[in-house]
Amino acid sequence: MPTTPYEVLYGPLELFIAPVGEAFPALEVADPTAATNWELLGTSGQNSETEEGVTVRANQDLAYFRSAGQTAPRKAVRTSEDLEIEVMLADASIETFARALNNAAITDTAAGSGTVGHRAIDMLQGADVTEWAVLARGHSPYLDGQRAQFEVYRAVQSANVETVHRKDQPAALRFTFRALLDASGNWAVLRGADAAALP
Repeated sequence: MPTTPYEVLYGPLELFIAPVGEAFPALEVADPTAATNWELLGTSGQNSETEEGVTVRANQDLAYFRSAGQTAPRKAVRTSEDLEIEVMLADASIETFARALNNAAITDTAAGSGTVGHRAIDMLQGADVTEWAVLARGHSPYLDGQRAQFEVYRAVQSANVETVHRKDQPAALRFTFRALLDASGNWAVLRGADAAALP
């Protein structure tokens, strides 16, 4: 909840995806999908997310130098880093499966005499991997009623597609967006509003 102390944040992030190169919306823009190529991930956005919420993970590997005369390390260097945004969606729509499966093309067949209308995707993904720009939005850690957002310039959906169908829990799809550097060397930005817009 966006109440004092603001830096103690509750509530899920809402995820949006767009083609790589799409401009990120300004923090004051209420609906990123209005007149842009951004689309909400999950049929109902936050209401499609399971109670696990959205995880933002910044992983790293470090290499350490230890001299012959010391037992403790004297220097560290970062050898690799990864940024991942992960969510479970209780959304078994064909559209959500398509996003999880390399943005598969959806075939929509109209109902006919004695036949039901249906949507279908080919589940074979092939070698090429679809890339996305990813936007994860939540509350600002500074002000009531303001936003913060993670902006990932280029990412791939790296989670394996696995759904469990049972009577006591919804079938859910895991999405893990893993950041890649773009052609200009951009990776990801965390942005948070710290002052209201001027009149």
